[in-house]
Amino acid sequence: EANTQAYYIIRAAQEREELQREGDELDNKIQQTERQIRALEKTLNHLYSKNTAYRQSFALVDRSAPLYEQKLLLEEQGHAAVTKFRAARLEQAELEEDMNHMAETQREVGEVRAHE
Repeated sequence: EANTQAYYIIRAAQEREELQREGDELDNKIQQTERQIRALEKTLNHLYSKNTAYRQSFALVDRSAPLYEQKLLLEEQGHAAVTKFRAARLEQAELEEDMNHMAETQREVGEVRAHE
């Protein structure tokens, strides 16, 4: 009977140790899962704020708002600057063409004088 009692005591201790090990593993899994849940919640909150901002970007604009009026003014100034730039480039091209023509004429006059 002493062997049987010792056997059961040892067996109970082994089972208790196994249960403790399983409990520790479960605790580790729970902690890891909780960390993942917190990370997912943080990502979800970030996406929610980005979606809200994106949705608001489609809201109707108040055409009398100062920012809208400033935008229109800046667009108008931008178009005027582009038009002025294109005109200047065209004038530059015409002047370069005139200079090339004058240089050619000057060269021809120089050749005629050289032959006289």
